[in-house]
Amino acid sequence: MKKNLVIFVAIAAFAAKANTPPAITNVRASQREGTKLVDIYYDAADADNDRLKVRIEISDNDGAKYSVPAFSLTGDIGEGIAPGVNKHVVWDAGTDWDGEYSDQMRVKVFAIDAQGFPGMEWGNEVPPGGFLMGQDGGTEGSGPSRHVNIPWSYWLGKYEVTAQQYCDFLNATLNLGYIKRENTTNVLATAAMPFDYACKEGALLCSTGDSKPIRWNVNKFECTTEASKNLPANVTWNGAIAFARFYGYDLPTDAEWEKAARGPGNSGAGTHSKYPWGNEMSSSYANITPQTVIMPVGFYDGNQTPVGPDTANGYGLYDVIGNAPEWTLSCESDIEQYPLEESLINSIHNPFQLVLRTTGSSYIANTYLESADRILRGLCENPICWRKSAMAVAECPMLVAGYTYASIYSNIVVPNYSSRSEPIGFRVVRRFGKQSVISELLPVEDFGAWPIVSSSYYTTITNLTGSGEWMLTGNAGVAESGIDDSKCISLGNSSDDRLFLPKTEKKLIAVRFKAKINEQSTGYSLSVYLRAKLIDGSTTYSSTSIQETGNYAVHFVTLFVPQGDAESYFLNVDPRAFIDDVELITLSE
Repeated sequence: MKKNLVIFVAIAAFAAKANTPPAITNVRASQREGTKLVDIYYDAADADNDRLKVRIEISDNDGAKYSVPAFSLTGDIGEGIAPGVNKHVVWDAGTDWDGEYSDQMRVKVFAIDAQGFPGMEWGNEVPPGGFLMGQDGGTEGSGPSRHVNIPWSYWLGKYEVTAQQYCDFLNATLNLGYIKRENTTNVLATAAMPFDYACKEGALLCSTGDSKPIRWNVNKFECTTEASKNLPANVTWNGAIAFARFYGYDLPTDAEWEKAARGPGNSGAGTHSKYPWGNEMSSSYANITPQTVIMPVGFYDGNQTPVGPDTANGYGLYDVIGNAPEWTLSCESDIEQYPLEESLINSIHNPFQLVLRTTGSSYIANTYLESADRILRGLCENPICWRKSAMAVAECPMLVAGYTYASIYSNIVVPNYSSRSEPIGFRVVRRFGKQSVISELLPVEDFGAWPIVSSSYYTTITNLTGSGEWMLTGNAGVAESGIDDSKCISLGNSSDDRLFLPKTEKKLIAVRFKAKINEQSTGYSLSVYLRAKLIDGSTTYSSTSIQETGNYAVHFVTLFVPQGDAESYFLNVDPRAFIDDVELITLSE
C-alpha cells in the first residue's frame, strides 16, 4: 500500500420528520506512516443528542463504487456512538485489503439516529446482499424465482403499524392541514399534502367509524376501544405511504419485505421453507383461516392461546404470516421481471403516475394514480413467497382464484378458504444511508429568453435560463406568440420537427407542459409524443391524444418517460402545435 492512501470527503445521514437527523461533517483520513492502518476522523452532530449508529464504506475508484472490504474497524463505529467532534475510527487495511493500492480512495461515513416515530420498535438489521426471491422447488413449492441483490442494509418495523400509531398520525396531519374528513367516515388527502407523500388531492387514506379501529370524536381522532389500540391499522396504500413518508420512513419494496420475512439463512436455493419458523402451520402459530377476529400485533409471542411458540423470525419480526396482509412499495410485476439489483428509482417501485388537475388557467400535477396496483404480502396461511396485487384505494382486498380485485369494503375469497373481511396493514422500513425516493420539479422553461427561430435544422439553445442544453430540429422553431402572447415552441407535424430536452443530472421520469393546436392546422385531434432515443439505436415513446373542439384551447399535458436506457428525449406533435412552459420531473434516491 502507498503511504498517503486516502484523502476524501463523503457524508450521509438518515432523515426523519419527528426528530432532527444527525449530520456528519469534516471527514478526513490518512494512512499512518510505516503501517497499514488508516485513521478516519469525522464530526457528528445531533440536535436531539441521540446516540448514533455509524457505518463506513470505502471506494478505490474515486467514489464510482464503494466495494473495498472494510471489516477490521475499531473506535467510534457501530451502535451507541455519542455525537461529538474528532470521532476516530481505525481501519486495519492490512487485514482487509493487503497488497492492494489506489490513489483514488474515498470514504463515506453514514450515521443514523433514533426513529422518527416515538415508540416505534424495529426488527434486527437485514444486511446487504443477495437472496433468492420467489420459490425454488424446495419445500415451499416450485415456481418462478429470481436472484435479487439489495445493496444496502435496512430494518423493518418489528410489528405492523398499530391503530393507535395511525391515530396519532391522523391527528398530527389534521393539525397541519394535510388531511380532511369527508362525511363521517372517509379521511382524504388535501392539496397541502407534500408531493413526496405520494397522495394526490382527494386520495383516500382510510375510513373511520364506530365499527372501525379508529373513529372521530368531537374534534380529534381516537381509537374506538382500548383493545383496538394495538390492532394493525386498516388503511389504503395511500394511507400507508403517507404515514411512512411523514415520519421519514418508507414502505418496504417487494424484495425487501421477502428477504426480511424469510430471515437469515433461509433465503438461498434449497433453503426455502413455507414459513419463517419452518413448514408446519396451525392456529397457534398465526392468525389464519378460519379467522373471525383480528389479533393484536405481536400476539404470537409464546404467550398466545392456544399455546404455541414465539413466532418472531430470525430478524425479530412478528406477523409476517397471517393476521393482516401488508402493503409494499412495489407495483404489480412478475418475479421474472423483477430487477436483479434493487433500486428505489426503478419504475416498479416508483412509477409516479402523475394526476393532472386544472384550476383556471394554471395546472398542478400530483402523484400516484390510485388505480396503480401494489403488491400485498403475508395473507392467511400462504407461504412467504405469496404475493398478490390490490388497488391502492383498497382497505380490503378480494382475491379470487389467482386473480386480484379490490374495493373498499369487499370480502376476501381465497380458493379453498372461507370468505371474510380482511384489513390491510403495513409496516415501515428505514434504510441505512438511503431515504425514500424524492421527486424534484425542475424550473419551468417558458422560452422567454430564447431568440426567435423561424425554422432551423439542429439549432442548439444552451443555458439561457440555466436549464441545460435544448435543441430544435427540422422546422421546429421559437415563435413570438402562440399560447399566451409570449414566446413558445412551434412544432410541425414532420417526424423531423423535434424539441430535444436537456440532459438531467437525476433520473427523468416525466415531462409536463402546455400544448395548443396551431390555428393553421386542420382536424380536431392533437397527438403529442415524448420519444426516447435508446442507447441501442431504437426509439420508443409515450403519447397522449387530445380531442379538439374547434376553439383551439390550451391543453395541459403530462407524459411519462418510456422504458429503456435512453441517450436523449424529444417532443414532437401531430398536427402542428405550440408548446410552452415545459417542466421536467426527476427522481433522486
